[in-house]
Amino acid sequence: MWKWVAFSGLLLISPRIFGVDLDNAKRINATCAFCHGIYGQGTPGTSAPRLAGLSAQYLAKELKLYRSGERVYPAMTVTSQINAMTDNDIDDISQYLAGIDLRNLDLPKIPD
Repeated sequence: MWKWVAFSGLLLISPRIFGVDLDNAKRINATCAFCHGIYGQGTPGTSAPRLAGLSAQYLAKELKLYRSGERVYPAMTVTSQINAMTDNDIDDISQYLAGIDLRNLDLPKIPD
């Protein structure tokens, strides 16, 4: 999502002002959706939990642990391409997933 900001009489357009780059987050989420669902709703079982609505800080912390190798789940590391994610990528996808409210979507119930 583009934000319009007036600065010194000029109109500037930037995808990253005051927060998340939604275009980047949606691009990254396309990869996450293979396992966690298009809305981050998760799947039954423990291998692809619900991410939608979790705190952005928690999601970013966990993604950084995967990227550093401190947290290991090979399927997650390979599928997500986490090793190539920048801090901005992690912030974008974390804020995006944290902002998804599943209550108004007509999705099957998946345990929290």
